[in-house]
Amino acid sequence: MEIVNASEGDAPALGELVADSLGHLPLARWLVTDPDDWEKIAPRYFESEIRDAVAAGVVYTFADLSGAVVVFDHRDKHEPAPERESWPGRSPALTTTPSTGSKRRC
Repeated sequence: MEIVNASEGDAPALGELVADSLGHLPLARWLVTDPDDWEKIAPRYFESEIRDAVAAGVVYTFADLSGAVVVFDHRDKHEPAPERESWPGRSPALTTTPSTGSKRRC
């Protein structure tokens, strides 16, 4: 399989891929309790992450977009878009996690 550098135009498909890959994990249910909401929210969020990685790192993918490696160069001072301070469609709010009582931004 051919490995290529992803472009910004690949971000929607790769955002879907990442969301689908992570959706079954307990962390996904912690972030978004309703699986239907995850399917609406996560692909757009990860699409934005992919766009940021293309701009300030590197994204390798198979030519058919069936897999990807997303790498950020943390030495770069690139800041994510302000609208990504929270999950798409949700305003930033402090909530308390039941298991630890700690505060988290969601």
